[in-house]
Amino acid sequence: GLRAYGQKNPLIEYKQEGFGMFVEMMSETNQETLKRIFRTNIQQADQKPALKASSRLRLKHEESEGMGFVAPPKALAGNNQQSSFGNSQQLRQPIQSVKKIGRNDPCNCGSGKKYKKCCG
Repeated sequence: GLRAYGQKNPLIEYKQEGFGMFVEMMSETNQETLKRIFRTNIQQADQKPALKASSRLRLKHEESEGMGFVAPPKALAGNNQQSSFGNSQQLRQPIQSVKKIGRNDPCNCGSGKKYKKCCG
């Protein structure tokens, strides 16, 4: 508040303070990151865990049908993904926009007046 007495723009001063705080935060973040990296002890594991549980692995849960996941329709499902994408593109039609009548265009009812004075 007292910076206005010193003939300084408060907005510029606010921006300079904010940038200074940002630079300070970035340097502290870099120092903390380097400190944690250099203090970390990395150990190598000689053996990898065996995947014995893979025989009990299920790909689909019995109760997953009520969770909002829907399988693709059988008609679009195929061996080749590009063919299914091609089919879905053929089903879609572009949206046709109707030409909008401008305010100063002649009215389409045939009165000869501008649209804004007649039907608009």
